[in-house]
Amino acid sequence: MRINRVEKIEEYRAWQQAAKEHHLEAELATLKAHEVAGTWHGSRELVEEAIERVEDKLEKITKQKLLPQNSYARIYGTGASLKKHKDRPNCKLSVTLNLGGDPYPIYFLIKRKEVKVNLKPGDGIVYKGDKLIHWREKFKGSLCGQVFLHYNYSKEKIIYDGRRFIGMLKNKMIK
Repeated sequence: MRINRVEKIEEYRAWQQAAKEHHLEAELATLKAHEVAGTWHGSRELVEEAIERVEDKLEKITKQKLLPQNSYARIYGTGASLKKHKDRPNCKLSVTLNLGGDPYPIYFLIKRKEVKVNLKPGDGIVYKGDKLIHWREKFKGSLCGQVFLHYNYSKEKIIYDGRRFIGMLKNKMIK
């Protein structure tokens, strides 16, 4: 199934307009901070539900208690790329899930060697986002959907990027 890029762009614009109308400057600032040219992204209910559903599975694998931090989805379009980077310090464990579309590998720098990982639709990879440099080269396909989930270890005591509840804006926290 191909995702209609025009529909996603229209959805993004409608959401952006609604955010402006409801004075959600913080959401727009977050949107701007995560922008990657040639992509659409969002962190709506489906993705926020995924972060909590995947948490139990990851805790069994890692044998550690985890705290969800943030989640979002991105649809890469032709020509998109992602610069080499590490995730924020509170993103100790990161997950990239392939939703489908054209193949679009993710790269990791491991012991000074570039490692290319091709995920098929439905596949995911778990990695230490705050430690491993990762990136994507220029996308040659049409569209590729990905979901990103980030967790912290419970000993760090930071949950939902400092928000009281998932989905809550950071600057609208209840004291």
